[in-house]
Amino acid sequence: MPGWYVHMQAAQDTAERLRAGTVPPNFPISVSEAQALGEVCHTWRNYLALGSLGPDVFYLLPDFSNTKGCVLRQVVKWSLDVWEEIDSEFIGKWEKWISPISTNSSQLASQLTGGLSNQLAQVLDEVVAIPPVRG
Repeated sequence: MPGWYVHMQAAQDTAERLRAGTVPPNFPISVSEAQALGEVCHTWRNYLALGSLGPDVFYLLPDFSNTKGCVLRQVVKWSLDVWEEIDSEFIGKWEKWISPISTNSSQLASQLTGGLSNQLAQVLDEVVAIPPVRG
């Protein structure tokens, strides 16, 4: 497996090629899209570098499966346990009870007025669309 520098340099070279618009003829995105993507990569180059190393981070870590006293393993287990508790006690209930209300909030005015607000909005849209009378 290549070293971390190789991954970061390959990502940087790719971002620079995208910024310059140097793409093959059959590239799946246009030159302007490639340039925009290259600019994003350049602007957020720390995240680009981290992303280029992403899979290797786990490869570089030692295998902690047989060590009970490992602090990293305990932290990960604690984080997963806490997240499971938060998910079941708060997020799950929020999604069950509040999410339907928030998705229908755009229709709340219409529901409260028995549909009158939608009809008034439609009438106003039609009035605005009438061309001015020139005389």
